[in-house]
Amino acid sequence: MNEAALLVEEPYQSVELDMDGMTWESCVTAVKSTIEQLGGKGVVVSLTEGKAKATIPIALKPEQLAQQLSEMGYVTCVLSVRR
Repeated sequence: MNEAALLVEEPYQSVELDMDGMTWESCVTAVKSTIEQLGGKGVVVSLTEGKAKATIPIALKPEQLAQQLSEMGYVTCVLSVRR
């Protein structure tokens, strides 16, 4: 068996978050950066809609992500999770 066959990609889940408190483009940058630092991919943050979407590792619970962003000053709740 070759080494490539032994590599297993970590499972991911898609999340959509409702966020309140983002007022500037710098808020969007901070939220996107935080989600990416936690392993998120394909992060899209909308200032006008007050929403964020991302694909995050299964190991990161969506509620944990929401809590982390809330601690940054953005009241955040999970709208949907898709595995």
